[in-house]
Amino acid sequence: MLSQVQYWMALHKAASLWSLGTQPLLLIAAYGRWAHLPAEWNVDGLGYREDIDDTTLKAAKMLHWTGKGKPWLDGA
Repeated sequence: MLSQVQYWMALHKAASLWSLGTQPLLLIAAYGRWAHLPAEWNVDGLGYREDIDDTTLKAAKMLHWTGKGKPWLDGA
């Protein structure tokens, strides 16, 4: 996988393929090499969703702040 990452990094440097940081590179390199995880491994929407209940939060393995209300920002 490392050689694939290096290939795409070099191609991106030469042709500016995307403007979204390194996420596209990760998606290309990991394509077809993943497995589904139970929902508690990515409790998404913190920072903007208000419908996440306490049971879901307590069972969470990973909390994903995708909204503007990130706890490390002032005023969140």
